[in-house]
Amino acid sequence: MLHIKFWDVFCPALGGVFETIVLRVDEEEIFHGPIEQGETLTVDVRIPFETMAVELGTSETDGLGNPTGPFRHFVYLEEVGASQVEEHDSLDLDLFHDSPHPQRAHFRSKIPGHGGKFELGFSLPG
Repeated sequence: MLHIKFWDVFCPALGGVFETIVLRVDEEEIFHGPIEQGETLTVDVRIPFETMAVELGTSETDGLGNPTGPFRHFVYLEEVGASQVEEHDSLDLDLFHDSPHPQRAHFRSKIPGHGGKFELGFSLPG
């Protein structure tokens, strides 16, 4: 079993004043919190995994910041060519890829009325 550590989410562009960010791994929520444009949110979660589908998204919240609505995923942007990007529902990580070096995955909101670009920082220490 490997471990993955998520340390931050950076938001370079956002449509609203702030949004709640939800990080899910294999459909289980491991973090949620508010983020503003230009802000980096510290996540610092390390979890064991055997298979991994990583999703970043949002949900409606109550006055205390607790999620009240369903999870709405952002799309993962995968560079597949010199200026070609494919959109996926989640980032699928290769379990056999050990890299203690920081990596970043790019996500974009495609939710009507919500706009934003997000960078998820992570590493796969072997």
